[in-house]
Amino acid sequence: MNSKGNIKGNMIVPGYKGRFVGAGLTGQARPYVLHAATARSEPNKQRKAVLLPPADTYRIFIKHLKPETIPPEQLAEIQYNAIRVAAEDYAVVSNGEQTDGIAQDAPRTTPQMLDGLGGYNYERDGTPRITIVVRPAALATPQGKELGSYIAHFGIVAKDLSSERKIVGSVARGLYLGRMYYITTYTGEGRDIVLPDVQNNDDLRILIRTTKMEGRTAQELSEEFYDRLNPDYVVCTDTAMWFEDLGEWQFGRKNLHGD
Repeated sequence: MNSKGNIKGNMIVPGYKGRFVGAGLTGQARPYVLHAATARSEPNKQRKAVLLPPADTYRIFIKHLKPETIPPEQLAEIQYNAIRVAAEDYAVVSNGEQTDGIAQDAPRTTPQMLDGLGGYNYERDGTPRITIVVRPAALATPQGKELGSYIAHFGIVAKDLSSERKIVGSVARGLYLGRMYYITTYTGEGRDIVLPDVQNNDDLRILIRTTKMEGRTAQELSEEFYDRLNPDYVVCTDTAMWFEDLGEWQFGRKNLHGD
């Protein structure tokens, strides 16, 4: 990892980072979103990513394997739809219940979808809510030409570290071939939880990291990133990739507790 916190090559991500949300382009110019979960305790490791059959949208759900052992208020924060997609319209990836709320705002423009984050608070322990929205069909804008072929919109609901105040931020980030851009719920280099210090959109922009990715399919990307996570913490990785030539999303998962 270099001085900016970006992952080089196949280095393992250091420290306990909690949950990850990312977006990128393969070397073949296919856009994708990726989610990863890590945990320190054995009860929180009893989870897996599962692909749910479509109702209104396809969803990748983070399912607890022993939900009866977890208090309901905690279960609501560790069991959630991590990814939702709908045709070429959008992909939403997040670390919690905001996935569903933001996806319901899909008829709005992408920045307006993230306005819905203001209706959420950070989690009970101060963990931020992190979200990315990508619209494969919404490319030909002057801003898009400046940022890159595809645009990912990052959003966060964070706790002001000096108070209980809620901070809501969002930024756009261009995507480029062979790279993924991602943010994490925690920022420490060791085992302890370290919350991000976010006061404005510039702070959110600084939190966005990048890494090279070589996978050509959603499954390959899930496996590639899983192998970069600290084996002491890893729970699952899951990916949705848009195939424009086929007009469909394809999915991949890798779980600590099998598929």
